Formats: sequence, structure tokens, C-alpha cells
Amino acid sequence: MLRLFLLLLLFVAPVNADELPQAVVITTVKESCLNPCVTGVGTFTAYNDVVLKAETTGRIESLHFKEGDRAEAHQKLFTIYNKEQTAKVKKAEASLKLNQSMLMRKEALHRKGFTTPQELEKAEAQVKSDEAELALAKEDLAKTEIYAPFDGVLSNRQVCKGAYVSNGDELVRIQDLTPIRLTFQIPQKEIPNIKVGDKVTATTDVYPNKDFEGQVEAIEPSVNEDTRSVTVYASFGNDEELLIPGLYGRAQLKTSLKKSSSLYIPEQALVIRPNGIYVYKKVGEKAALTKITLGARLADQAEVLTGLKKGDQIVLEGQDKLHDGSLITVSGN
Repeated sequence: MLRLFLLLLLFVAPVNADELPQAVVITTVKESCLNPCVTGVGTFTAYNDVVLKAETTGRIESLHFKEGDRAEAHQKLFTIYNKEQTAKVKKAEASLKLNQSMLMRKEALHRKGFTTPQELEKAEAQVKSDEAELALAKEDLAKTEIYAPFDGVLSNRQVCKGAYVSNGDELVRIQDLTPIRLTFQIPQKEIPNIKVGDKVTATTDVYPNKDFEGQVEAIEPSVNEDTRSVTVYASFGNDEELLIPGLYGRAQLKTSLKKSSSLYIPEQALVIRPNGIYVYKKVGEKAALTKITLGARLADQAEVLTGLKKGDQIVLEGQDKLHDGSLITVSGN
């Protein structure tokens, strides 16, 4: 009876979990020729960013937009009460018309010798004066209508219909977001490795899973003496208008400096320990904890200097379940 009981215990006893193969995803160590990257941080700014201001005094008679609207260049935005300016234009036009008629009569009389040259000159001067007065009156009238200077998004409206404004009062802000510029700094040692036209990839915390592609449009010709860095300007199309002025951005440029072929692995495969950096290498059906030495780290790739060779298979996912010598089964690669 005792023997039967021991046999039953043997069959129903749980198997040690450490002896079970652990499912992992693996990747193969490959040889690549990647360009080193230059990175920098900066801020997005609009190419055109203007706060429109009143150029005359008066009451806002009408607004022709809503805040947040996209305006086209030369679109009317505000009308300031302009009855007085309109009357001045009509008065100047009437005066000019009258004095032009008088000038024509003076010229006819002068040809017949019935008027002096001085009288003719006086009539001509009066017409020129009236023309100048009319031009000034029209300019004052034009200041009562405010137009968008370029295509852009309207924001931060400061006045409403019926508000009284004075010359210089702020009315609304307009910003052109397409394209948009990223201004960032790079170390001075990287100056020989970049040039205008180089491709730039930008990322932001607002859109962590999205890359924005642009290119270098200008490089400052001088180095900041305090930081020993140089300012770089990159342009981004921003057709979706996701990037907005003031947004923090990280820039990454592939340099024009070429490197020889090297081994690269995904940073995701790295196992960081206090005494070094490791990966789990697939050896037969087991995972061998293998110490490696890293070189350059480019985006999500790490250069391997020692510890691995081309064609080695390493664990990409599932490292947290392993120890040196764990049995593994490949669930994907």
C-alpha cells in the first residue's frame, strides 16, 4: 500500500517551472553600415508670426473671422468705423475735381494771353495739393480695414465688436504653420559632419510614436562662446499642422561621415547589469548570458564591438524570464 502511495505522488508532483522551456522572440546579429547620427534639442517656431495692430483710432464695427480660423493672405479681418474717413475722401475728391476744372480754364486763358504765368502756376500747385490730400485721405480710410498679411491661423484675439481701439492696440495674432522651423543646437565638433540639405528626423513628447521628416535649411556661421555649440535651422512641411510654435523637439541627423561595416543589434535586446552589458545568446536549446562591449548607439540600434559575431541569434523579447542556461523555445523572430 505504501509503495502504491509513493508511485501516485511521483506522477502528480508538480514539475519545477525553471525546468520548463521559456518562450522567447529572437533576432539575428547582422552586419550593417550605418552613418553616425548627430542629435540636438530645440524649439519649433513659425516662419511668419505677427501680432496685427490698429493703425488708427476708432470703434470696431465688424469682425470677419472666428478665433482659430485659417485666414488666406489679403483676407479682411477687421473693419473699424470709417464714416469720418470716408467723408474726408469724398471731400478731397470733390476739391480735386473742382480745381482740375479751374486749371483747365486757366490753361485755355493762358494760351490766349488772358492770364499770367503766375496764375497758371498757382492753379497747378492747387491741383497737386489736392492730389496729395486725396492720397492721405485714402490712406487713412485704408487703415480702417485690417487684412491678413499672409496665410495663417488666427489666435489670441484681443478685441470684440464695438470695442474702441487706438493706434498701436493689439488686435489678433496670425501664424503660418506650413512649413514650420525647428531651431536647435549641436556641438561644435559636429560642424564638419553636417551640411545644408541633410535629412532631419524630429520627435516630440506630444506625439511619441511619430517621426517628422525635414531637412537642414541653414547653419549659423558662428559658434556660441558660452556653450561651444552651433545653431541649426531645419524646415518641416507640417502639412497636418501637428507641430506648433513653442513645441519642444528632438532632432536627429545622419551625418555625411561614413563608417565601415559593423555589427548592430536592437537596444531592446540588451540586459543591463551592475557589472556590464549582456545579451542572451541562443546556444542550442538554451540561453547563454553573454557579456558584450558596445560602440556607437544610433537611434534604437547599438554597435557591438566584442562578444558576438555575425549570424548569432540573441533573445529580443522574454529576457526577464531567463537566467544563464535557461531552456528556451522560439515563439517568433
